[in-house]
Amino acid sequence: MTQSLSTAWTLSHAVWLSTAVLLSGMHYLSLNRFLSVVQTPNASLKPSLQYVAFSWLTGIVVVAIVILLFTLIMWIIARYFFRQRTLPFQHTLAVGKVAWQYLVLFFALSLPSIFSGNSLFGIVLALMGIVFSAMIHARQVASLTHLDDNRKWQFIYLSIIMFAGVFSTIATLSRFISILR
Repeated sequence: MTQSLSTAWTLSHAVWLSTAVLLSGMHYLSLNRFLSVVQTPNASLKPSLQYVAFSWLTGIVVVAIVILLFTLIMWIIARYFFRQRTLPFQHTLAVGKVAWQYLVLFFALSLPSIFSGNSLFGIVLALMGIVFSAMIHARQVASLTHLDDNRKWQFIYLSIIMFAGVFSTIATLSRFISILR
């Protein structure tokens, strides 16, 4: 991972990020199908093409937002809490290449479970991949800032806790707004 601390954006960065985001759409679709079967067991297992397309696109957008939001939070924490004022946002995003490679690996490992009907295991494996990817990305950014070991771990923990708080707040507010409609 230390060899992958390059901050120059290359074509492979775009390929890994795009692959991770595209695969996430399939997992979100599987999650929606799993939840609809659990909530209404007599529902049709053959969803419409419109439902499939919308679910897949929603998954793509959600994971893209998660990656960008987590990167933004790490960048803000590094710049203002750890006094790394010269750290550009693009560098914070670019060192995530290794994290996206692991995310693609976890998504690819969970695909057979999703397609064979064992959606729950595939969804759990995909979620584990997202968490592991977040930890790797935070570690890469911490290494990029040249912090000592103790401050690296503080940065990683603070990034994950702040992201969880922000994402939880956004999810709660969106749920609350949908209830009010």
